[in-house]
Amino acid sequence: MSFRDSLPIRLIEDKLGCGFWRRDVGADEMEWSQGLFRLYGLDPEKDQPSYTLMRKTQHPEDRLNFQTIDGNVRSGTLFDREYRVVLPCGGTRRLAHRGEVIFDFKGNPSFDVAVVWNVADRPQLLDEVLSEERRVKVILEALDYFIAFLRTDGLHAVPGELLRKIAFEKRPAF
Repeated sequence: MSFRDSLPIRLIEDKLGCGFWRRDVGADEMEWSQGLFRLYGLDPEKDQPSYTLMRKTQHPEDRLNFQTIDGNVRSGTLFDREYRVVLPCGGTRRLAHRGEVIFDFKGNPSFDVAVVWNVADRPQLLDEVLSEERRVKVILEALDYFIAFLRTDGLHAVPGELLRKIAFEKRPAF
């Protein structure tokens, strides 16, 4: 069964925004999933998936040299890297690539497979996390200046550090 015919693969790609490829070691021809074509901005009806095409679409500054790639394949090193692809429109897209080499029963590299996904949203997610962290920090700093609570004998100020200690200390389970 090919990537193109696999309903589970298409479902995973649609939900996670990823793509897959497979290549016999040493061959130029590859099998690409529909999701991989989308990530590379290519047309599966016009573009023939190949190792040459994959390298050609990678940003020149991000291409690994052939010695590094060949060494990784021969040693079975897990592929785990990020790179940019140059889209047909001239823009770029940042992708992450994770794969591995599959060996035959004699211990020789047979084929390699990988999953690729878009990591362009990662800086935006990081900004959102940092923004939330700043918001919580402001709230906690405000607590340090003044926290009041009503007791039977009136309103009392409690330093924020003391309140945090009370709120976060471990209490025995009953």
